[in-house]
Amino acid sequence: MNTENLTALKAVFEDTPAMVELANACAKAYCEGCGNPDWYSPFTADDENFAINAAGPQAVLTGIGVLATMRGHLTPDEVDAQVLPILTDIAAGDVTKAERIILHREANGTWGAGQPFRSRTTNVFDLLDPDEVAKDWVQIETAANGLLHKLS
Repeated sequence: MNTENLTALKAVFEDTPAMVELANACAKAYCEGCGNPDWYSPFTADDENFAINAAGPQAVLTGIGVLATMRGHLTPDEVDAQVLPILTDIAAGDVTKAERIILHREANGTWGAGQPFRSRTTNVFDLLDPDEVAKDWVQIETAANGLLHKLS
């Protein structure tokens, strides 16, 4: 079985400094997308912001498998072969409307999973303001670009 790309992705997610770097890039992109780059403040793995901003990369990771399945690639070998093309498509914004919504739902679900540990805030993707959705997409694209960079 060939799972070289999936194994490389797993290694990135297990590399704390690499994930902190990626989560910081996502946080910075989000703040810039809000038009408030001064909101961004770098953080470490021990900071709560790390967990909050790791949602984008996690959404992309799980989204790769979902998009590969939607595209008809079902076995680990087939999914592995789609890692780089799917990351490239996400980074370029070259995904279908359905794929984009799925990635947004993945991000919303990933972010929401951590909320019980912080507060009682819950956001339902379908009720998000379009500006929030757009800012979330910036994080998803940033995560995909970062993961592509880490795999190359």
